[in-house]
Amino acid sequence: MIKLDEIQKRILREVADLHAVPEGAYNIRSNSASAGRQSTANIEITSKTDVSGLEIRIKPGTKRESVHIPVVVTESGLKETVYNDF
Repeated sequence: MIKLDEIQKRILREVADLHAVPEGAYNIRSNSASAGRQSTANIEITSKTDVSGLEIRIKPGTKRESVHIPVVVTESGLKETVYNDF
């Protein structure tokens, strides 16, 4: 279940054109925390084990599937570095 307040939902609508939970694979972060994640049969999203970030694995031949990895920041004073590999 995605955990976002109304301001965060509005940001996703205006910046990423996401009006609902996206179909396909997604990982949504909000203020340095996970707000929701979903993999599909062809797209796997997992947490890195050595550093902060994600591993996104897309099976060969995958077509017409989407991957969304938005980050929403609505609080001040946050600082983080993440490493995402596709």
